[in-house]
Amino acid sequence: MTISADLTINGLTGGSTNGIGLGFFSSSPAQAGGQSIVGFTGLVLSPDGTLNLMSNGVGVTAYTAPIPGFATTTTYNLSYSIDTTTGGITSVSLNGSDLGSIFSSVTGIFTDSATVYAGFFGRSNAYGSTGIIDNFKLTTVIPEASAIWLIAPAFAFALMLKRRRK
Repeated sequence: MTISADLTINGLTGGSTNGIGLGFFSSSPAQAGGQSIVGFTGLVLSPDGTLNLMSNGVGVTAYTAPIPGFATTTTYNLSYSIDTTTGGITSVSLNGSDLGSIFSSVTGIFTDSATVYAGFFGRSNAYGSTGIIDNFKLTTVIPEASAIWLIAPAFAFALMLKRRRK
């Protein structure tokens, strides 16, 4: 599964758990006060110019990527893929730069129960701050309809064998 969006910090302020989060929630998110990160698992583009991993609303400090030349008014395209079997990130891209090696050892975080809802949040230390989220996308591989025609002959053959045995 791949999640992506264009993110601009703009006037958001604060540390590594503030900024714009792009990822998944284990339950329907609340939007009151500090509740926006409860159950959030994903990446946070922070006003301090870092990309931070969060697991169930808690920052995982071992996985932080500094962004060279970071500017709060610049729009950044963040895209990453997850594997819910291993719970890991299979690729991370920020404006086309591959950051996958920083997060490559992540496992057990992006589980089925942690990825119930795809979404994003904005969080700041200052009231009335704004950030911008655009072009939010969630994509997954869905088998092409024409692939059914490859499976259909095998299914028909199995039915034929079953009838022959009766």
